[in-house]
Amino acid sequence: MSPEKGGPDPFQIDAVENGEGPLLVVAGPGTGKTFVIQHRVIHLITKFGVAPEKILCLTFTEKAAEEMRSRIEAALAKADLKGRPNVATFHSFCDKLLREFPVESDLPRDFRILEGPRLLRFIMKRIDSFNLRYFRIRRSAIEFAEELERFVSRCHDELLSTADAFERARRMSEQAATEEARQQARLFLELAECKRMLEEELEDGHFATFGELITRTVALLESHPEVRAKLQERYLHLLVDEYQDDNFAQGRLVSLFAKPGGRVTVVGDDDQSIYRFRGAHPKILREFEDAWKAHGLKKVVLRQSYRSAPAVVAASGALIGKSPAHDKEKVILPAEGKKGPPVRIV
Repeated sequence: MSPEKGGPDPFQIDAVENGEGPLLVVAGPGTGKTFVIQHRVIHLITKFGVAPEKILCLTFTEKAAEEMRSRIEAALAKADLKGRPNVATFHSFCDKLLREFPVESDLPRDFRILEGPRLLRFIMKRIDSFNLRYFRIRRSAIEFAEELERFVSRCHDELLSTADAFERARRMSEQAATEEARQQARLFLELAECKRMLEEELEDGHFATFGELITRTVALLESHPEVRAKLQERYLHLLVDEYQDDNFAQGRLVSLFAKPGGRVTVVGDDDQSIYRFRGAHPKILREFEDAWKAHGLKKVVLRQSYRSAPAVVAASGALIGKSPAHDKEKVILPAEGKKGPPVRIV
């Protein structure tokens, strides 16, 4: 039965009614992934007796979080269930945790988030203090600020500390065989030094960047096992939507929350990853599968589309199937009863 008719189809049932162990749901477009999440929440509450407030649902964007929240709350109301699961974006959730544990996080409780144009202005006001060599002769002030902001953001995405960045610059220099490669090594080294100086300035001003919210939370959980244990008791089940759009740091955060019990469900589709320019890790779904195989992972592929006509499914499948990253198990069935014109390439 389709989500529109009020019940899950056989593929969705397989995902919804999984036990409490690790679950990977590969969901193509229009296959009802949000529907699966909301019914899995109800299943955990009604079949396993999990209190709603002990369920944590995370996603990437505010828009997706709001949709998930409203869908889950509507499903709970329809099932006459009380209580509300915790639904948030990764960044808002980490923001809340860092303020809850300011001493362990080494951040003041009233820290402010600096991002976008405000962060660029912060950098440009301090440009003379960066002792630039490479950039001074090759970039304007705004170009430098944008480059440094991207560099710092990518380091956070990859959990690359300043010390790690200096080490990578050293290896780049040692391995450089051409003048262009040597220039890239010098540029990377200068950016690493600027990152160090910028983060000192941010810390002095009680600021944090968006990316830093994630890396500081990872550090909090890794360095303070008592905090991690407390949070794992608070949130017994973790569900993550749009997992293909998460970066390496967010993947590490999910792993820290899920281990050792493996009470985690991730839903995603690597063919729909659209945030690689923001640091989304292209192999994150595959790595999740590999990491949890030995711990009883169940993988479910949602195959039934409720949106796309046969011509669209066939054309998209033929195109996406050529990608080396495409999951060969994902074969989508067209929406029943839908007809449409042939696909035109323009």
